[in-house]
Amino acid sequence: MSEHTAGPWHVDPKAPEESYFEDVNILREDGLAVAVAVHNGNIDPATVKANAHLIAAAPDLLEALKEALDLLRKEAPGTPLNNHRFDAIGIRAYAAIAKAEGRS
Repeated sequence: MSEHTAGPWHVDPKAPEESYFEDVNILREDGLAVAVAVHNGNIDPATVKANAHLIAAAPDLLEALKEALDLLRKEAPGTPLNNHRFDAIGIRAYAAIAKAEGRS
């Protein structure tokens, strides 16, 4: 898998507020779409918009998760993830990163 489109991404400010027929675009900085939160007619418009905001946050979330894992490794010495309390969180975090990078 190649690199994802660089962030930041944002929800199209022209996204409909209450339409049951409109998809919501997720845009990169230059205004071109990187993704679309699709409205299939059975989803509340607020849910479609919430999905779009979650997608738009993806590059920021991925970077923050990577930084958090790096900090845990440096600041909590011990086991592979450096502390047994963080092992379960670390496993989930590594799995989420792999999923985001197309390695799962």
